[in-house]
Amino acid sequence: MDHWRPWHNLILGILFGLLASAVVLLVAAQPRGNPVELEAVPTAAPLTVFVVGAVQSPGVYSLPYGSRIENAVKAAGGLTSIANIEGVNLAGLLRDGQQVFVPSRIEPSSTLPPSERIGLIDLNSASLQDLMTLPGIGETRAQDILDYRQQIGSFTNLEELMNVRGIGQSTFDKLKMYITIVK
Repeated sequence: MDHWRPWHNLILGILFGLLASAVVLLVAAQPRGNPVELEAVPTAAPLTVFVVGAVQSPGVYSLPYGSRIENAVKAAGGLTSIANIEGVNLAGLLRDGQQVFVPSRIEPSSTLPPSERIGLIDLNSASLQDLMTLPGIGETRAQDILDYRQQIGSFTNLEELMNVRGIGQSTFDKLKMYITIVK
């Protein structure tokens, strides 16, 4: 057994020498390939909106992308005591440059200039779901409004809504503070 001892030490020495050489080569070797550059995660620009109407502090506000109309109303100090909360879809998403109008219970929307009626339901662009948010308008009546718009064309005044089947003066009186026509 003693005759294997010199060979044993020689073999171990060669293995350690090869291992040390491999480590030196790995550490000293130049990197190959192209480096990977990580790009910054893009962040959406903030939205700038103009909040007017029955809010505590009307004005221009910057809000994070993805904010809702409720966030804009809160940024403007919240609602006043005369605000008609049913006239605004607080869950609606904001878009940059939007004007958010919060109507009051005192002033009907039909007397507002079109530029101040943002936030109300536009009869000429509202979807079925938008129309169904109006008081007393279900899916059938909302579809009637869409059918009328498709057959006759865009509404030219609010009162024309009474030409839609099933909408008379009393229904119109309940709706007029929630609707608008943007031309």
